Amino acid sequence: MANFHLSEYKLRTSDFDSRRRLQPASILDFFQDVAGEHADEIGVGRKDVLAQNLVWVVVKVRYQILRDIPIYANVRVRTWPLESNRAIFRREYVIENEAGEECVLGSSEWVLMHVEKRRIVPARGMIKLSDGFLTRTVFTENAPRIPDVAQPDKTLCIVPRASQIDVNGHVNNTKYANFVLDAADLDDSEIIDTFAIEYHREIRKDSPVTVQVMRTPGQITVKGVSESGEKMFSAMITLKA
Repeated sequence: MANFHLSEYKLRTSDFDSRRRLQPASILDFFQDVAGEHADEIGVGRKDVLAQNLVWVVVKVRYQILRDIPIYANVRVRTWPLESNRAIFRREYVIENEAGEECVLGSSEWVLMHVEKRRIVPARGMIKLSDGFLTRTVFTENAPRIPDVAQPDKTLCIVPRASQIDVNGHVNNTKYANFVLDAADLDDSEIIDTFAIEYHREIRKDSPVTVQVMRTPGQITVKGVSESGEKMFSAMITLKA
């Protein structure tokens, strides 16, 4: 079993924003896509874990933009898992341009959840690779803590609809990035350097979420809160200087 996976994509107009920069949701979509493909290859894909009443749940994702990629360019997305630490499965990503230059670095953390009990299942050793695990981590430092939005500068109410719901019956993780960007409302001079998001609870169809935004110099912090006051997700954007 290969300890890494590589897929190639041709970027589309819809992958870019009005400033011709890759959309966060598109980057997360590439990550989700290659993670799923590799999981299938190594025998721990959706069907494999569902047979054990389990499902993969992503709990954290972050990425950093190293260089821009033009519209319609061909890219290679590379991914590999790290050896699990108790219940946490970490997976790394690199998006490369046609010249082989690294353009986006990413990292994610996943857990296995029991479908009926909705509890995280300790599953150390679930992934076995005949080639052994790669040890490269794309970030040398631990993920920074996302601060709480104590006093929001602005809020935006979002009600998820059917188009945002995935095969697991909740809002797909890539769609949260759109919630963050809609609420943050970047201006033309603001360019994303890093994007980090943590998923705390499932968001279901027709369940209103208030997205709160707090701005500090060079940083935008976002929190999604349910009608009952539960924190559903948190995110942080750092801007290029």
